[in-house]
Amino acid sequence: MSSNKLIAGVIGVGAIAAAGVGLYYLLQDDEIEVEYDPKIHNKELLLSLFQEFEVEYASLYLHWHSMLKAKEKEVGKGKIDKFALEKFEEQVRQLTEQVDEEIFGQNKLNSQVFDKMLEANKDDAAVKKFQDNMEKNYSKLMNVERPEFHFEFPKELTKEDYLKYLKLSYAKFRYEIYHEVQKVMRETGQQRITKEQFDGAIKKVSLPSVKEQAYKKLNFPEVPGEKTGKTALKAYLVHMQNDEIWSSEILSLQKSHKEILFQIPEGRRIEGMHEDPLEVFDREREYEKQFDKKKSATDATHATIESQKSLDMSAESKKGNGSFSFLGSQKDQQKLVQEFLNRNKKTDEIKEVAEEDNQDDKPEEEQKKAPEETKEEKSKEAQEPETVEKPKSEVEEDSPKVEDEDEDDNKEDASPEDDNKEDASPEDENEADNEEDS
Repeated sequence: MSSNKLIAGVIGVGAIAAAGVGLYYLLQDDEIEVEYDPKIHNKELLLSLFQEFEVEYASLYLHWHSMLKAKEKEVGKGKIDKFALEKFEEQVRQLTEQVDEEIFGQNKLNSQVFDKMLEANKDDAAVKKFQDNMEKNYSKLMNVERPEFHFEFPKELTKEDYLKYLKLSYAKFRYEIYHEVQKVMRETGQQRITKEQFDGAIKKVSLPSVKEQAYKKLNFPEVPGEKTGKTALKAYLVHMQNDEIWSSEILSLQKSHKEILFQIPEGRRIEGMHEDPLEVFDREREYEKQFDKKKSATDATHATIESQKSLDMSAESKKGNGSFSFLGSQKDQQKLVQEFLNRNKKTDEIKEVAEEDNQDDKPEEEQKKAPEETKEEKSKEAQEPETVEKPKSEVEEDSPKVEDEDEDDNKEDASPEDDNKEDASPEDENEADNEEDS
């Protein structure tokens, strides 16, 4: 069984998922001989192995799920051929076995020891939980449903920063392979190398080392007891479950990387391969630091200039407005002073205003009394008619008809003739007396 795998390309996915797209090279080793020891092969080691299994299984399941969804989109939901599904299931089974063997080899175990560890901890709740979750996700995969995996990783490993990590890892990997191939071509005088020579060049490049260098260059936090490549892979698996567009960006990046990678054994000179990507990254980062530093200095200078302008404007404002600039312009201050001086001038208008103010200050009884008196005066004026001489006939028509005794009295009071009699000569008075005697 194979226990070691060397990747030739796709770094964004797990080892076995990459094997599914034909970018892994397997080296055959004999199965490790080891005896079961309960003190060493305990539950803690088993749970640690489960975590490694879960990451690799997640990478495999999610990769194959995306392939099944693409096929289903092509033929219609639920219409994938039964024979194709059976073949797919067989491939998944073989790949999961390779995952197991890979992890066993890394931990110096074999399948017999692992089976004894499972038997010894078969009733443990954590062991049962892991087995149940893996069975559920496998069932979802076979029904073309997306499996669900949950991993913890540093928050600094965002989708954007993971893309930077992946690009840097790809570039560094290609750079190392390219110069190994160029070395072989110089030594042999060949214009291109064979597949075997290309495989030999790949073996000399440590993929875990490349990924670790890229991880550290980006200053990502390291999780104690966990390899940086595994931490980055967890971030990738979580992001790809939640963002299909982002996943398509990863696939596009992987495709470009693969195309460049397989140009190398053909002896082509590839642009940009003369510089180590990590050194270029350092140089570009230094440029960014210098730019930020200059920008900060420029911003500080600009702020100082603006501050000085503000102080100059403030001083100029004080000169124009006097010591009491908060009162407004000098013209406004003069206006306020003039208004203050005019307060003591008792002009007619000011007196009238003052009388009105005094009237307002009187008690309520006097204020009420004054309007009542005014009403009475207006009433009297309304009752007294204007003195207008009317013709006699109009006066008689207007005067009411009463008894004879009252008429004489009324005539004495109201008739203009009676008034004329009072003004008559003495002779007229005598005649009137004689008439009364008779």
